[in-house]
Amino acid sequence: MSLKPLPLNELSDLIKSEIAMNGFSEVLTWILCSYKENFDMLNRKDDKSTAVIIGNPHSSDFEVVRTSLMPGILKTVGHNKDHPKPIKIFEVGDALVLSKKKDVGATNCRQLAALHCGAISGFEVKLSCCTYTNLVAAVCYHCEVESD
Repeated sequence: MSLKPLPLNELSDLIKSEIAMNGFSEVLTWILCSYKENFDMLNRKDDKSTAVIIGNPHSSDFEVVRTSLMPGILKTVGHNKDHPKPIKIFEVGDALVLSKKKDVGATNCRQLAALHCGAISGFEVKLSCCTYTNLVAAVCYHCEVESD
C-alpha cells in the first residue's frame, strides 16, 4: 500500500520551492492570533461571520483563528525589523473562515502570502515571483489593456 500526498499539498510544496528559489525565506507562523492582529491592525471590520473565535483562550495572543496569513507575516517582519534589508519572506498555509455550507461550520483555505521589505520598492522582484509562480502552478490569467 502506497501513501500518496494530496494534490493540494503537492502543489503547495512546488510553490514553496519555486518561491524559495527566487530568494525568499519561508516562515511558519501560528494559526492562532490575537483579535487585534486579525482585524484592527489590518484595518478590517469584524462582521461576526468571518472568524472562528476561541471561547476560552489561554492568552490574548491566541484568541482567534487567522482568516489570512498577513497577521503572521507582518508580525515576523516587526520582530526582524533590525535585520539587514531587504527582507523577503513568504508563507504557504491554511487560514480558516466560517462557512454555513460546511457541516463543521468552517472551511480551510490554502493561501500564499509573500512580503518584500526594503529601501526600494522591489516591484520587479514581486512581479517576477508572482509571474513565475503562476507559470509553474499552471495558473492562466489574461490582462486586457484599454486603449484610448
